[in-house]
Amino acid sequence: METEGNIAILLIHDDVDEANRLVSLLRNAGYHIDPHYAAHSAELNKKLQERNWDLLLAQFTAQSVQARNVIHQVTRLNKDIPVIFTLGEFSVTDMVDALRMGAADAVPEDEDQYFIQAILRALYNLEQRRKLRYWKRRFSESEDRFESLILSSQDAIAIIKEGTYVLTNDAYANFFGFVDCDSMMLLPVFDTIAPNSQNDFRKYLRPLVESDAWDSENIHFDSIRPNGDTVPVEATLSQIDFHGESALQLLIKRNFIAAGESPALAPHGNPIQDQDIRKIRLHAMVEGINSTLRRAAKNGEDALLFYIQVDQYEQLQSQLGIGKTEEGIAQLAAFLDENIHEKLVFGRIREEAFTLILASSDAEKGLVLANTLKNQVSSQIFTTEDGSFTCTLSIALIAIGETTASADEALSACQKVIAELQQPNPSGRIGNAVKLHEPVFDLNTGAPTDSELIRIGKQLLKKELFSVVFQPMVSLHGLQEEPYEVLMRADPSVFVEKNIAQDFSSRIFKTEIGADLDKLVIAKALGKLAEKKHTAAHTKLFLHLCQATIEDEKFIPWLQKTLETSYVEASDLIFIMREIDISRNIAKAANMLERLHNIGAATGVTHFGVSINPMSIFNRISVDYVKVDNVLSDKAQKDKNALLALKPLLQDLKANQCTVIVPAIETAGIIPTLWQSGVDFLQGYYIQAPMPEMDFDFSQE
Repeated sequence: METEGNIAILLIHDDVDEANRLVSLLRNAGYHIDPHYAAHSAELNKKLQERNWDLLLAQFTAQSVQARNVIHQVTRLNKDIPVIFTLGEFSVTDMVDALRMGAADAVPEDEDQYFIQAILRALYNLEQRRKLRYWKRRFSESEDRFESLILSSQDAIAIIKEGTYVLTNDAYANFFGFVDCDSMMLLPVFDTIAPNSQNDFRKYLRPLVESDAWDSENIHFDSIRPNGDTVPVEATLSQIDFHGESALQLLIKRNFIAAGESPALAPHGNPIQDQDIRKIRLHAMVEGINSTLRRAAKNGEDALLFYIQVDQYEQLQSQLGIGKTEEGIAQLAAFLDENIHEKLVFGRIREEAFTLILASSDAEKGLVLANTLKNQVSSQIFTTEDGSFTCTLSIALIAIGETTASADEALSACQKVIAELQQPNPSGRIGNAVKLHEPVFDLNTGAPTDSELIRIGKQLLKKELFSVVFQPMVSLHGLQEEPYEVLMRADPSVFVEKNIAQDFSSRIFKTEIGADLDKLVIAKALGKLAEKKHTAAHTKLFLHLCQATIEDEKFIPWLQKTLETSYVEASDLIFIMREIDISRNIAKAANMLERLHNIGAATGVTHFGVSINPMSIFNRISVDYVKVDNVLSDKAQKDKNALLALKPLLQDLKANQCTVIVPAIETAGIIPTLWQSGVDFLQGYYIQAPMPEMDFDFSQE
């Protein structure tokens, strides 16, 4: 996730000092954060409703707010906030429980590198979800807008770009006194706006920015016709996409035109509220929900949507007849309207249902109101000319916030709740109930479990269903070495539907069979190297060692025997270990590095530089090569400040006599700075993608 702005973080921890340590840890990792603390459950509930948060860090065993309560409050309010629990000690049981609740991750307090990676992943995933919802909303609004154009062809509609009309329909042209729409093509908008309204209208003609789109807005202005007549106008202004570019849509409803262009316009009327609540207003209700969604996403103005359905409507219709049922529904609508206060939108969406939007995100208050309405209606007697009747209601509630993609999604969720309430209870009664829609955390992520990974890994080992690929590293200072990094590629046949998870390789080497896979990969790579050395004497290979191999006392004897049979010199190999794997068991890592040096191989650290004080690792170990983490390289290519922050680390590594490698190079722009910083080798898709053969032409570098 990009970190140019502040990341809003909410913290829950019984130990304030530990919470502050986490804050310092994130700031040292380069995050610009805005931390806030919640000391108890009520404060958490209040803060969750105050703004849109990016992250919630909570102590799993906190007494101030129980872990389940944290997840429950976030879910209940329909908030998309990644929750990361910190554990006092490593516990698989606690980690599984946290993930099962719906947490994004659970991290032992002393695993700082794991913590940073968990934060990075959670923020990146949050950013992707927000982007997805944004485009879903834009797509949904476009669908609704064009449906409106099709269904309301008699509405007066104009598209405006850069202050001119680029498209109008005949209804719009006729309203403004022109013969047809062609007469208004490329006409300046101000030619149709009366002088007294031009200053107010000017703000809508500012340059349009897609990421900061106008919300649909009801506007009033005076228009001027070619004959000089001035006519007041009530219209809806929206920002849309027109032929791939931002534009404004001005829409004047046909009922306004048919009303004789009445000058008696309310300056700030709510068109939805002004309509007859007895009539079905599906489009107006959907439009009201979408408008609420935009405010929630843009300004954090969450709301509650009520879907109010009359129980056993068909029986009521059969009892009273269609006409009397409508008379009764009119009385019910008026009764509800009188008893609902502070409503944003209220109206009839179907024959048997109403929708209500309240400007509140407090689910408890919403449930109280819903139950009050349900009880009032069930005890109310409605009277028609032919007699009286009673009815009951089923009411579904859903929180409308940044996670809600569209009106259709919200209404669909409500209808699912209504369907549950319509199931007969043990006494046979139907409805007369209230329920809040609470999203269920979906555990079916599609990623293989650890047991599935081991099963796949055993297939790879038994049938050798994998290959090795080679990615070159090029020298920035004319070194003769021609090195390649060795990577494993699994055969798609071992996966369901041939889909390979992006993190498969990193995960499989963390399992118990990682050491066996290391040996097979190394053996295959050494065979290829022996062939390559006949034509390229300076070829060297970077070979990864996983944590299981680092702790394997039998690895060095196996390696020595393999070198003898493959006719490869140890001096042609560089064995690299991840910084986090070294830190987990630094004594065994130091021992393995020393033994590798003793047989003549070079050593290195990869994924380096994401801890708080990465250089401290060299107080315990000594290596020849250091490959910085891909994240640091990626940030440096996107942000000049991140590049400046990377330079001191590179200088420290050079001062420590390390040969430095910067991976994940995607563009040439960063290369001059890396050269000035003394970086020795570059690697990435800009150089060459991993290939089945070592065929890179180093003479062209």
